[in-house]
Amino acid sequence: MKNKTSIPFDLKKIKKGVALFIFLTLVAWIFLIPFNVSGSGPFLQRWTEGFTSIKNALSSSNYLYIGAAFLAALIQMVLSVLKMMLLTRAQGVHFSFTQTTRFTLSPLFLSSITPLQSGGIAYQLYLLKKVRCSFSKGVAIITFKSALNGLFLLLSAPLLVSYAANALKSRFFSGLSSYILFFYLFVALFFYFVMFRNRPMKKILFLLLSGKKGFFRKLFEFFLRFLKSMENLKHNYETFFFKNPSKTAAAALISIVEMGVFFLVTPCLAVSLGSKTNLIGVYATGMALSYLLAYAPTPGGSGIAEISGISFALVWDGPVTALILLWRVVAHYFPAFFGGALLFVFASGDFGDKKRPSVFDAGPSGKN
Repeated sequence: MKNKTSIPFDLKKIKKGVALFIFLTLVAWIFLIPFNVSGSGPFLQRWTEGFTSIKNALSSSNYLYIGAAFLAALIQMVLSVLKMMLLTRAQGVHFSFTQTTRFTLSPLFLSSITPLQSGGIAYQLYLLKKVRCSFSKGVAIITFKSALNGLFLLLSAPLLVSYAANALKSRFFSGLSSYILFFYLFVALFFYFVMFRNRPMKKILFLLLSGKKGFFRKLFEFFLRFLKSMENLKHNYETFFFKNPSKTAAAALISIVEMGVFFLVTPCLAVSLGSKTNLIGVYATGMALSYLLAYAPTPGGSGIAEISGISFALVWDGPVTALILLWRVVAHYFPAFFGGALLFVFASGDFGDKKRPSVFDAGPSGKN
């Protein structure tokens, strides 16, 4: 009997996620459309004028530069697949290009309809489990890929400070930055303690929960299993640096190029709308927003992304609402739609190499 891969989510939950995404997006646009309209007239009048302004801006835009923005987003997806292929192979997971494409891009849809990208991450772990990849190895691949994405941010820090300073000082931007900073700090501290202070935490667990019964006994066993998996995760991270450094270095280089190309989307769209003012500032602001919205608490950053896009007005003098709309379509909706198509087309297909195991974890006898 063939091992079939299906979507590990209830379709009803997917529909709810899509509905929430659409609802939050529409609510944000109801208040965002009048943004470019000056004056203090009735809300409905300003909303109508704002809608007309966006329509006129889009109709007079340069479609060649919009096409260039779509091309940048497509190149980013291809480079993301190549990067993931290197990272999986560094961990002994041998996917073909087609399998890696499905593994990398199909979760984009689920990430866009769940908070903190949780749906996409869960689906990737599900696919890895189908090819007998351990949980800790799967987590190492996914989290290390996210860490590589952050390399470009570190390299571009001077650019952010120099050209997006006004946007970074805005009230909404600073609030979003505080949330993301707290989130990343919590994650970093959590991983530090469970990976590098594993033994002291075990001692604390033994002191607090050892010998207990019932619920506390189950809790004690759960945390022991969790800490053990974190030890394995640490060993998987070491594999990237000590066993396959060439693949890791190549993946890091691709990641830098990938992010650099992807952030060209916003300057291309700005030029398409007729204004070439401070394109580096537009580039830097788009980059900052993308990193801040990566783990937004709403599905796919819906609502938050649209409102935070107002930050472009602090560095650019063009039709901001039209830019926000195009930015969301090209940078977010297009990859999500592409990933959704892959997800549903291959939902019931085999995910694994029929000729050989996808993961080589052979023991001394040479058998898996």
